[in-house]
Amino acid sequence: MAVGGCSNGLSRESSSVTPIVTVPTQFAIAAVPIPKFKLTTLVRGFGWQSLAANPLGKVYVIADRRIFQIGSNSEMIHFSGSTHWRSVSDGGPTTALFMAPQELAFGPDGMLYVSDTGNVRKVDTKGYVTTVAGTLIDESRNTNSGLTNPSRITVRKDGTIYLLQGNEIKKVFSNGNVETMPSNSHPDLTGIAFDSKRNTLYVSSVYQIFKVGPNGSLDLIAGKEGGALGDPYADGKGKSVSFGHIRAITVDEDGNLFTVEQNTSRVRMVSPTGQVTTVAGSGFGRGVRPSPDGPGLKASLLEPKEIKADKKGNLYIIDENGIRKLTRLN
Repeated sequence: MAVGGCSNGLSRESSSVTPIVTVPTQFAIAAVPIPKFKLTTLVRGFGWQSLAANPLGKVYVIADRRIFQIGSNSEMIHFSGSTHWRSVSDGGPTTALFMAPQELAFGPDGMLYVSDTGNVRKVDTKGYVTTVAGTLIDESRNTNSGLTNPSRITVRKDGTIYLLQGNEIKKVFSNGNVETMPSNSHPDLTGIAFDSKRNTLYVSSVYQIFKVGPNGSLDLIAGKEGGALGDPYADGKGKSVSFGHIRAITVDEDGNLFTVEQNTSRVRMVSPTGQVTTVAGSGFGRGVRPSPDGPGLKASLLEPKEIKADKKGNLYIIDENGIRKLTRLN
C-alpha cells in the first residue's frame, strides 16, 4: 500500500575539563572486533519520521501520524493510528489519534512507546494506544507535566521513560509523574539511548557523546566542541574525535554505540573501549538520490537522521533515500 507521500518521495568530563575523568564501566571491557556491515534499502521514499525494532526483529516506522510495520516483502502494514488532522485521543488501531509523533522506542515490557506532541503514548502489541503522561493526563488531573514537545525517547529496565525536550532530559514514571533531571542542560541535545541492559544512559549533542550520571551530570565520552563541518572528519578517541552533526544514537548488544551524522552522511561506532570508527558511508554520493547500497564503507547515505539496533546487531536507518538496513556480517 502507498503511505502518505512515501511512494512518491512520501554529545565525566565537562567541557572545562581536559582529560576524560570518568570512563563508563561499559566502556572499560575488552575490545571487540569492529563490525562489518552491508547496506541495503528496505523501502524507498521520504517522509519517515522514526523507527524501532522489537526483540523479534520486526521493524515499525512512523509516517503521516501513523505507525506501520515493515512486512517481510518490505510492504507497509498499518499498525496503529489514524490520519485525522491535529487531534489526539486514545483508542484502537484505527481510531487512536497521534498529534505529531516524533520517535518510537520499545520498552522492557515489549510495548512500543511514542513521543508525541505534548504527550507520551504507549502502544500495545495489538495497536491499542493509551497516554502515559502529558496534556491528556494533565487535563484529567488538573496538573501540568511540563511536556510540550518531547522528541527523543528511551525506556529504562524499570519502565521509567526518559525523554529529550529541548535542552533537558525528562523522566516519566509509571504513575505518569514527570521530573526534569537536574544539571544536565545542554544547548543542542540530539539523541538518547540506554545500553542493552537498559541501565546506563547516553545522550548526544550535535558534536559530542556523553554518559549521563545519576545526578544528571554529562560525562564526555567522545567528540570535541565544534565537531566537523562536513569533511574532513576524524575518527579516534576522546576529544580527538570530530563528529559531523549527530542526529541520533543507539547501542547494540555488544555495548557498541552508533551515531548517524547529517553533515558527513556516515555511521560511526564508539566501541566499549571508547574508540570511534566509521563503519558505514563512503562520504560520496551525498545529495544523490538514490544513494547506492553495498559494503558498509563503500555504500552511500544521504543525510541520515535516525538509527536503531536490533538484537542481532543489525542497524536500521532513516535517510533521505528511505529506510535502510545495515546487516551485520561478523
